[in-house]
Amino acid sequence: MTTDTMTIKEKKLKNLRKILWICFGGFSAPVILFLLPFSVLLTTGDTIGTINGIDIPIWPAIVVTMVLCIALIGGVCAVIYHIFKYRIDKKDDNLFL
Repeated sequence: MTTDTMTIKEKKLKNLRKILWICFGGFSAPVILFLLPFSVLLTTGDTIGTINGIDIPIWPAIVVTMVLCIALIGGVCAVIYHIFKYRIDKKDDNLFL
């Protein structure tokens, strides 16, 4: 019978990952839930402009904005995780100063 023994460092990083996943979901869900209906309303005929007689719809711009917002949120969460991981690896007792 084997037991799973985790070090304190692994437990801290596991808890930090859980917290950051919750934050990522908490910030990404409203972006999707608010921009998706907005994009559906704008696809009814709005265009960005006309280039060479071809109307360019606005919905791809909204989808790209949504994806970039979610990528930015994910990037911030990844940076926070790596900062904390570095500080824990450095064995700094005071993580927040």
